[in-house]
Amino acid sequence: MDIRNMKKYILSLIIAFATSVGMRAQMCAINADAVWCLAGVPNLGVEIGTGNATSLAFNAFGGYKPLGMDAKFAGVQPEFRYWLSGRSMHQQFIGIGGLATSFKYPIGGKVYDGYALGAGVTFGYALKMSKRWVLTFHGSCGMLFYEQKEYFVGDDYDNPVFGLVKANASGYNILPTNLGVTFSYIIH
Repeated sequence: MDIRNMKKYILSLIIAFATSVGMRAQMCAINADAVWCLAGVPNLGVEIGTGNATSLAFNAFGGYKPLGMDAKFAGVQPEFRYWLSGRSMHQQFIGIGGLATSFKYPIGGKVYDGYALGAGVTFGYALKMSKRWVLTFHGSCGMLFYEQKEYFVGDDYDNPVFGLVKANASGYNILPTNLGVTFSYIIH
């Protein structure tokens, strides 16, 4: 799936998620992560209050040549959050989230082309700036499983003689899955 189709797919998922859950929600917000935006990576999120102290968040991101690097990637991050203050989108929270991403980037003379799936724990704090605006600081760490094609820059790995392109590397790592500062606008 190319990056344009991935963007359309991600946007469709966000709209479907927001409309299916948003009708019953106490609070609904749209957001963007400032750290991703500064790196030149478009991103969009939706967070929906599901109870007095819980919410569901769904974020999507994708980038092509961020910060001038010859890289491309796209992904989604769903997350369930429990707000310690007893109010959605207010003060401290802990969460459990997932990550699904596809990527292709060069580092140190090699190209890494594949996908990763993972889950982790998030900690954060939401600072209410006004009636509608919230600034959230958050960080996540989790286990990521990956499968990728790994080859040297200049190799013609994507155009093999027999038409078979297979992953030649897989494994898992414990890594930060998200670090950011998110601006949210509360719709309802």
